[in-house]
Amino acid sequence: MEIAQAFEDKGGAVMEAGSAEAALDLLRDQAIVELLVTDIRLSGAMTGWELAKAARALNPEIAVIYLSANPPAPELSVAGSRFIAKPAHM
Repeated sequence: MEIAQAFEDKGGAVMEAGSAEAALDLLRDQAIVELLVTDIRLSGAMTGWELAKAARALNPEIAVIYLSANPPAPELSVAGSRFIAKPAHM
C-alpha cells in the first residue's frame, strides 16, 4: 500500500489487485500498463515470477519490479527486471 501511495504521490495512475490472477485480468483489460510491481508470493495459484512472465507475454515492453522479502532468483526473473528486497524504505 505504501508503494502504491508513493507512485500516486508522484503522479502515477495505480491499479491494485488481490491476486496474480486478478492482476493478469487487469493487464488484459487495460490498453497501456507501463510498470508491474509484484511480490513473489501472491494469493492465488500463480507466483510473482509467473505473473511477470504472463505480463510480458501480453506486453513485451512492460517494466517489472519484484518487491519481496523472498530471495531474488535471477533464473526466474524476466529480462531487464529489477528486484528490491523488503523491507524497503520509500
